[in-house]
Formats: sequence, structure tokens, C-alpha cells
Amino acid sequence: MNTVTFKNGELSVIKNFLNSIKVRGKASRGRSKLLKLLAKKEQELNDDLNDVRKPYLILGDNGEPLIENNNVKFKDEEAREKATAEIIELFDEKAVIDITEYHDKLHALYDALNDCWMNWKRSRRTNNMLKKEKTLNLTGRSLINGTDVVRFDARLSSNGGATTINTYVNNQELYEKNRREVRKDMNDFRQYVFDQEDDLFADATDVEDKTDETATE
Repeated sequence: MNTVTFKNGELSVIKNFLNSIKVRGKASRGRSKLLKLLAKKEQELNDDLNDVRKPYLILGDNGEPLIENNNVKFKDEEAREKATAEIIELFDEKAVIDITEYHDKLHALYDALNDCWMNWKRSRRTNNMLKKEKTLNLTGRSLINGTDVVRFDARLSSNGGATTINTYVNNQELYEKNRREVRKDMNDFRQYVFDQEDDLFADATDVEDKTDETATE
């Protein structure tokens, strides 16, 4: 690629953008070269603008447009409309810039701009997204001969973090007499929590992967 092509109306916007970004090394030197090339094209555009408008303007004795309140004066409203139409056409024309001499530097600038674009996309994906969270409230009871001796509960979240299992003794006497049975129920509930936790995190990971694929597309 030995040329880059823009529209005349884009030259000023591109210059402002290039001045706003932070690049280093060869990419920075490439930006400087491109800005100089853009400045030349802008000067050509300004010359063309003067040529386009001049036939529709009121000229002074020196052949230059008359200025009033920092604005040029058109011959009449019809002249203003015709000049505007030609200017719009001029701004839509292509500005082709030969970059053969600075190819390596501008290629480095292109790579830097591409990195900036990808970083922006990743940042936008992170900052502008639907944040999903799934929570589960689990409960269990240890029954001895139909009596509610101990109650367990746990709250799981797809956002991670440590899961706390809470134990509440409802009948201290039966608990002390049936510790082995209650502890077995406690271990069974703990395993139940771990199983649900694994399923919850697996579902959350699958959703994130699908979201990333969609955003990339």
C-alpha cells in the first residue's frame, strides 16, 4: 500500500484525532509525517475552496473577496446556494496521499492505532455490558424421628467468593444424643452445596464465553 485515501471533509477530523492520541517511537514519527502530509492536502483544499467560492462573491478593487463582520459577502442568495452545493461536492471528493517515502513509519502508526482500537473495544465490552449474576439459596434439615433438630443454609453466587454454610441447632438435647446422625446430615448438606456450586459456576462460565463470542462478532 503506497497511498492512503480520505475524503476532503475528513482531513481536519483526522488531524485532530492524530493530535489527540498517545504513541511513541516509530509510530510517533509516523504520525508527524502523516500530519505534515495532511497539512499539505488541507492547503490544497483551502485553495480549491477559494476557487469554488470566488465566482459567487462580491470582490473588491483588488480582486479579493469583500469581508464584512469576518464573513465573505455573496452576490445574492442564489449565489450562496450554488457555492454551498459546489463546496459540499468538493468536501466529498477524495484526497489521495502518497506515503511511499514514509511507508515503514506509517505502518508502525497503523499497528499502534490498531492496538488502540482493540483496547478500546475490550474496554467498551467490559464497561458496557449486561452484568449477570445468579444466586441460589440452599436449605437443609436434620430430622430425628420427625423432629427438626438442626437446620442448615447456604447462599451461592455466580460472582464467586467464599460460600458460607450456616448451622442452627433447634433442639440441643436431641443434637447431643444423635451427633453422629446429625454430622452425617451436615456432611451430606455440605456435599450438596459443593455440587450446586460447581454447576452454578459452570453455567456462569458458559454464559460469559457466549457473551464474549457475540461481542467479538
